[in-house]
Amino acid sequence: NMSAAEKRITVCKDRQFAQGVQERLAVHEVGVHVLRTANGYEQPLKMFAIGFPGYSPTEEGLAIYAEELTGKLDPKTMRDYAGRVIAVDSVCEELTFRQTFDRLKSHSLENDQAWNLAVRAHRAGGLIKDHGYLDGFVKVKDFAKTDGDFKTLYAARVGLDDLALVRTLLSQGILKKARYLPKFFKE
Repeated sequence: NMSAAEKRITVCKDRQFAQGVQERLAVHEVGVHVLRTANGYEQPLKMFAIGFPGYSPTEEGLAIYAEELTGKLDPKTMRDYAGRVIAVDSVCEELTFRQTFDRLKSHSLENDQAWNLAVRAHRAGGLIKDHGYLDGFVKVKDFAKTDGDFKTLYAARVGLDDLALVRTLLSQGILKKARYLPKFFKE
């Protein structure tokens, strides 16, 4: 778990990871969340580190894109991201936990994966932010093809829709260029 406000990454000491998951999470959590947050803290306003409104789909989409770019995105993880969309849709349709679980199972997800996704979507009355992962991923992939200015995107925790503002503030010297970039986006 990464907390921008606390400047901390927390890993449960008893957590066990499948082979390869640690490397994927390093790319996802450190290569995206931590570096964009660290660059945001270099900026004059704290909101650049905490995150602009609506930045989350870009943030998570960028993290998935980084996983793919580094060869760390495996089919099971991609299925998990897709399952999150199905689970969130189920919550929005006011399906019960059991109905959500059954719906996930109907898409050939394993019992444990369907259970974990249903729990994730239904916790606290319904966590619906998870649909943004795949939405953001599609938009970041399109951004990579049409613009690809990841250095500007890494200046802070901003969404793709905020890039024009970021570019303007960079050109005016109000914002600083990204100090920290992952090696997979350096040119």
